[in-house]
Amino acid sequence: MEYAFTTCLEERFHEEIRHAVTRFIRSDNIREIPVRVIHAGIHWIDTDDLAQFEDHVNLHAVLSADILSNEDGRRYHRTALLHAQLSGTFSRLFDDFSIVCTGMCRTLPQRRDRTFTEDLLFRNPETASDDAAVKLLERVYGYLYVHRRPTRIDPVYMARKLGLHLYAAHMPGTLPGEYSYLNSVGTFCSPRSEQCYRRELHGRSAVIAPEIAEIPERLRLAAMHMLVHDQIQRYAFCLRAMYGRDPHLFPCAARQEDPENGFTVRAEQQADRIAACAMMPKEAFMRKAEELYSRCRAFRTADDVRFVIRQSAAFFGVPAAAARERMLMLGFDGVPAMQAAPFCSGIPFQTSALSRNFT
Repeated sequence: MEYAFTTCLEERFHEEIRHAVTRFIRSDNIREIPVRVIHAGIHWIDTDDLAQFEDHVNLHAVLSADILSNEDGRRYHRTALLHAQLSGTFSRLFDDFSIVCTGMCRTLPQRRDRTFTEDLLFRNPETASDDAAVKLLERVYGYLYVHRRPTRIDPVYMARKLGLHLYAAHMPGTLPGEYSYLNSVGTFCSPRSEQCYRRELHGRSAVIAPEIAEIPERLRLAAMHMLVHDQIQRYAFCLRAMYGRDPHLFPCAARQEDPENGFTVRAEQQADRIAACAMMPKEAFMRKAEELYSRCRAFRTADDVRFVIRQSAAFFGVPAAAARERMLMLGFDGVPAMQAAPFCSGIPFQTSALSRNFT
């Protein structure tokens, strides 16, 4: 399923947008020419301000309007572009939506490369993952600490500071994690019956398989993966809920039969990538990798690369697969290819019982 922020707001608040355009056109109609707005819609929305991670947002938008006017007995049909400010609260799914037109566009506004795509997932070119990871770390550790090239990041501490509760739980099915992003109740179903169990997950919660949580390196990376869902991707999940998808749980797995498989795959791959960038900051990782390579022979062999991967993983406290992916992202030569499966997932749940709360 395709999600588009612009299309969603335009379809849902079509009348509000048309009324806002009509009010502005009438107030700007100095000659008092008979004017009627036939159609109004959102041309594009500047979503760069979402990088501030605020719940209530004020976004700049450009509206398009088809206007019919009667001048000196002649009818004219024109298309106008208008600047506007729209606002709303994501946690309320934009139930408090409002829009105000601020002026006419005298020239066609140029679309620039935006931070977010139309489905509100963070754009993911080579540098965007590192930028997103830095923004996430700065929310807890501050600018100075992050830019002092830290080595060990504690995602459980970060989750506690940001109000995300991490649980280890056996759950049914084959999904390695669930993330509750809008309310405090998760629904877990027994695989042996149709009975559903409801468990209170205090506030925003992430549930991780015990098989992952028992291994410190995998727990750390899975916790950071969930923090990416909670902080960087939460706008996309709220948009997903605005389209009528389940607002309670987001399963951290991509299945072929999932009707929103494309969105899930992108969200999971992006969360894995940004989590790796956050756990292994770019400059600190490159410095450590070069230091390890300096201990190897002049002509690097496959054994040397594996040595660097293992030692880097141990130094940053992450699985070797994550260190290998980070080396590939930073362009190191001779790194073996990654497996297709994400390195945060792959462990099935077995029973249904909520257990340890890490935060």
